[in-house]
Amino acid sequence: MIASYPLRGLRIRIAFAVAASYAFLLAFAAAFLYLTLERRWLADVDQTLATSARAAAALFSTELIEYGSPDATVVHIVSELVFGDRTIVAINGAGTRLARTRPMADSPDLWHADLTRISEVPLTLATPTGPARVIGSPIAKGYHLAIGFPLSPVEDRLRYLRLTLGFGFLICFGLGTAVAMVMSRRALVPVIDLAREADRVSDALSSGVVPTIRQPVAVTLDEVGRLQTAFVLLIGRLEEAIAKEREVASSQRRFFGDAAHELRTPVAIIRNEIDTALQTAAPSEQPVLAALARETDHLGRLVGDLLLLARGETRTDLASAALVGLDDVTSHAIMRAGRHPAATGREIVVGEFETAPVRGDPTLLERAVLALIENALLHAAPSNLFVSVGIDRTNGAHQAWVRVRDQGPPIPAADRERIFERFVRLRRDTPGSGLGLAIVRWIADIHGGTLTLHQDGGAPGKTFQVSLPLGALPEGPEPSIIAG
Repeated sequence: MIASYPLRGLRIRIAFAVAASYAFLLAFAAAFLYLTLERRWLADVDQTLATSARAAAALFSTELIEYGSPDATVVHIVSELVFGDRTIVAINGAGTRLARTRPMADSPDLWHADLTRISEVPLTLATPTGPARVIGSPIAKGYHLAIGFPLSPVEDRLRYLRLTLGFGFLICFGLGTAVAMVMSRRALVPVIDLAREADRVSDALSSGVVPTIRQPVAVTLDEVGRLQTAFVLLIGRLEEAIAKEREVASSQRRFFGDAAHELRTPVAIIRNEIDTALQTAAPSEQPVLAALARETDHLGRLVGDLLLLARGETRTDLASAALVGLDDVTSHAIMRAGRHPAATGREIVVGEFETAPVRGDPTLLERAVLALIENALLHAAPSNLFVSVGIDRTNGAHQAWVRVRDQGPPIPAADRERIFERFVRLRRDTPGSGLGLAIVRWIADIHGGTLTLHQDGGAPGKTFQVSLPLGALPEGPEPSIIAG
């Protein structure tokens, strides 16, 4: 089943990176604009103060001729100058305040402020009416003026600027993030399409089908385009490799099949000759001939297993197979296993036996169940066996299963996967070819199922379970089920 690939995580990371960069640039631009305008507006205030200082100095020079006394001249100048937004205070050499301009509503109160720090360089000074920009202007020896300009208009402008920049930042950041999300999604569309195509190819390959690769409609000359091109080339080479591998596998299967088929006749002849010799052989020759008969039987089973593996069915071959009763198949396998020499004196206990329809080859399924029972008979002697069939409907699984449980020694943890490999035998003193469990796993796999081993730590006893997809039963009359 082809999954959906929204790539939300990657989209969010890309959008976050873009939005973070955009936010940094916006914040930098806003801070630069704010600081620039703040300096500019303060420079305008300082320029206004400097102009007022020059005007006062010029007026003092003109009026000094008429009034003669510097004190009288300073007082006259200050009383004559009227500003709505500025305040001028005259100070003599002793630091005594001589006069001030008429207080206005918008002018700062310099009369009660600390004027000891003022100089010809403008500075910001706290006054009873709020912060003010103040400059000192000497007009005669021992006399100077303190000229102040309120900063409340500048602060109002800066406050309004902060609000504007703050709301503007939020709006632009939100719009930028939305645009980044949309653009990142559009930019990742080829990647999403490529991921879906890779998923489709993977599903097809897992089903044993070499898919046809869909060429991209348009390959862009960027990193995504290079990825698309590389993916198409990779799948093309994979197709070639799979074709070669299948050709080799088919050749190997034909070889094993032909070799096993050719071996069956001489094995049967040897077994027949041994049976004939056993009838006329002297008592001293009987053990040797019996051992030869056992080895010949082992060779015959090995040849049969090789022929079975050489069949090479896949899931695709069994996709449209008929319904088979897994319980019926298991019943036949139990009856056949009861005739096995290793079953003498032992009991095969039948437990839960639920009707379990599956789709598959009845011969192969019976061979799988029989191999599990024979494996328990050979490697878990002298314990009894417990065989059960049922259906697992938990979590929407809907799987049929068959379990073979014995009370034999547990399998070491290091060997719990090795036992499913071909020709693996944990004990050399027991009969068998080492192909039984490998055949069971192969049969389960081509039927879309699994073979698993369950055991409780190091306690005696273990359970092999084959799980297969449950066959879908149509509504209406019960369909016929092949019993095997």
